[in-house]
Amino acid sequence: MDKIKPALVPAVLLWLSFLVSVTRGYAATSDVLYVQDGHNLVTYAVNYKSVTKLGALYINASPDYPIQIFHAPSAPFLYILGFTSANEEYFWAHATTPQGVPTENPIQKFAVKPSLTQFLFHPNGNFAYALYSWTDQNGEYVGDVVLYKVDPQTGMLTNTHQPVANFPPNFFWQTFLYGMNSTGTKLYTRAYVNFRDSNGNDFYYYTIDPKTGLLGPQVYFWQDDAGTLGAVSSDISNQFIALDFNYYDGPVGINLFTNKVYPTDTTPTPLIACDATMLAVCGDSSSTQFSPAGKYLFVNDYTIQSVVVLDIDLNDKLLKETGSSIPGNPSILSFSPDGEFVYAVEDKNVLVYDFNRASGLLTAQRTINFPLTVGGIAATSHP
Repeated sequence: MDKIKPALVPAVLLWLSFLVSVTRGYAATSDVLYVQDGHNLVTYAVNYKSVTKLGALYINASPDYPIQIFHAPSAPFLYILGFTSANEEYFWAHATTPQGVPTENPIQKFAVKPSLTQFLFHPNGNFAYALYSWTDQNGEYVGDVVLYKVDPQTGMLTNTHQPVANFPPNFFWQTFLYGMNSTGTKLYTRAYVNFRDSNGNDFYYYTIDPKTGLLGPQVYFWQDDAGTLGAVSSDISNQFIALDFNYYDGPVGINLFTNKVYPTDTTPTPLIACDATMLAVCGDSSSTQFSPAGKYLFVNDYTIQSVVVLDIDLNDKLLKETGSSIPGNPSILSFSPDGEFVYAVEDKNVLVYDFNRASGLLTAQRTINFPLTVGGIAATSHP
């Protein structure tokens, strides 16, 4: 699923790779970080000592339109999804060198319908899901989730043209992919409506067949709606749901719930209810994102223009400040899969942090500067 975001703005979460501190006893590995800056895709080697530029690839996708960068979950291939014009969208697949740098000539290029808006690789690397989303002649929202097959040996993508989920025409609700759980057993979707007195989201999940990639029936499990009083957003981890609500007239806070199915007629009791009396940050306008292991909650606080790291204390039923924060309000905040690196994109800069998973402390910031605004990042572990 990828990024800390303003409330109600759907996004695909971006999962990255690894860092080590000599005091922690982990094996020294590194990340390969890819940064899209205009027509350039720049590759960096990142470890606990340094950030080193390895190369740059000119990409044909136009930066005037959305560009998405993906690395295969467990194979040496990089994928670029983007537009060359308003009505021409393509996939480019590149092999990579042993250092992780994409080769100049793509091994595959093919056109897709320009309504392909989101793409998620399954963690096993054998298939992926593409969301095609559009409005019909009546102005109603329509969507299909289509199964793609992935050859981990060659890197080739195959569009099966098989919809595994469908969202029929609806004037009010538009559905997005929200990501998967870490084991790849559930695919989450988020239906969003912003019309008159409604300002909410309905969340669903589908079970995933790990062999075929086919999806089970749609299951409703979570809803948030502030009506005309304000805005709410939810973030989902394997264990928890964080509900962040910002009312125009009334209380502001962050509530933490167990990640489970809640009946539509039930008002669930939060595990932790945090407001300004518990923590100042809970009383500010913000959005939230879990660390990969779900132990920490990163709160993008728009009031103080900072990302504050909170420890989730279930014993005392408190959110506690770790003492770490990131300046500014990043447009993208991403983690390595094991949570040892944190990457924050702020305009023309990518901030790189070591993250101690035991203490929740951010250390050793490095900054990578770019001539243009950073459009996106992706990373993979590199032994």
